[in-house]
Amino acid sequence: MNLNIKTSYMTNNPCYKKGASRKAIGLQLHTIGAAQGSAEAIRDSMNRSDYEAAVNAIVDSEEEGKVLLTLPDGMRSWADGGYGNQSLYTFEIGESDAMKYVPGTAEYTVTDEKRFKEDILRGYRNAVAFCAAKCRENGWDPLSKLGSGLYTISSHDEGRRAGLSTAHVDPTHIWDRLGLTMDQFRKDVKTAMENASAPGGQGDEAPSGSGKSWYKVQCGAFKSEEKAKAMAAELKKKGVDTFVFQDGGWYKVQCGAYEKKTNADRQKKQLEELGYEAFVTV
Repeated sequence: MNLNIKTSYMTNNPCYKKGASRKAIGLQLHTIGAAQGSAEAIRDSMNRSDYEAAVNAIVDSEEEGKVLLTLPDGMRSWADGGYGNQSLYTFEIGESDAMKYVPGTAEYTVTDEKRFKEDILRGYRNAVAFCAAKCRENGWDPLSKLGSGLYTISSHDEGRRAGLSTAHVDPTHIWDRLGLTMDQFRKDVKTAMENASAPGGQGDEAPSGSGKSWYKVQCGAFKSEEKAKAMAAELKKKGVDTFVFQDGGWYKVQCGAYEKKTNADRQKKQLEELGYEAFVTV
């Protein structure tokens, strides 16, 4: 999957204004708890001076591959009232407008089963791809456990059951309806990482370890988002896994992240042999 990652910080949110820092050691998954799948709409609802919650990213469930970065990676979020804020990179997944919540509860009715299923599964796929990218970037194993007893990727509900987070049940209340589980999600992330690490994919050796610098292979930077997405699609057809992210006023196409520079150089050479100009950044 080609990720389309945009930076859209919630500068009006009090969490952003406070700007407290933390070092993330894993990922915490949330679903929004509202009949909304658009990352932009969710971001806009949070980007207010009176909104007492914030996450590092929002995964769209209406558009394939779309993710908004809403707080800097190193900024502490206000997402779970406890351990997640202190130690984890937190993100929301959109749900669906084909549902209706009972106010003040996690109970809901579905108004369009087909569209609901499509939205939730799309959000799930997007989250798998995003978590695979974050795990590659940070050298995290999604199937390993942290000192807290939670997995490297955990949900708000898992934090609640461990006594580490507030009393929310996401995403269980949504995913149960479609037979989705966090155990399967973590396995899907691991598979996505392994597939991207096969020859011709994101790299032939996935990054390992943590707290290290990564050598990132970039293949183009564009002022036009459409041009960046077109290059990513072109590379994907040639067997190169890519994602697009926004950095300042540029849309950049990234093709890999590696612990060892020799592996990054090898990916760069493969791209050059395909006729593309590529370079390695740290």
